[in-house]
Amino acid sequence: MNEEIPSSSEDFKEPTPPTRGVSKWELEETREEIAQVRAHFNFALLGLVVLFISVNLFLYQQTSALRAEVVRLVKGIKQMRDYTEHYRTNTAPMMQRFVGDLQSYAQKDPEFARLLAKYPRFSDASPEPQPSGAR
Repeated sequence: MNEEIPSSSEDFKEPTPPTRGVSKWELEETREEIAQVRAHFNFALLGLVVLFISVNLFLYQQTSALRAEVVRLVKGIKQMRDYTEHYRTNTAPMMQRFVGDLQSYAQKDPEFARLLAKYPRFSDASPEPQPSGAR
């Protein structure tokens, strides 16, 4: 068991594949085709990267636009809530007081009571519901 240990890096070279029946021209043509395939692959990969960047930019733009729209809508909702609260706390009680004053005056003045009875909101009897097409 006296095997020799290789002493130089030349002994560790990878074996070259057999080239029987293959000319140098065919090898060169194959290498060129492989280089073309690699170039096409790299071009396709670059195209995908550009596509992904474009899609991401578009989505970023849409997200920014949606966020701006949400901010605008939230402001509108807050305004509507403020208007509704103002109506509920200030306007509606004033209107109810005014209607009550009109009805109390109608009890004192019979002519005004007849005038007030023309309007369904102020009459004692609830009006008949009108069909949706009637105006």
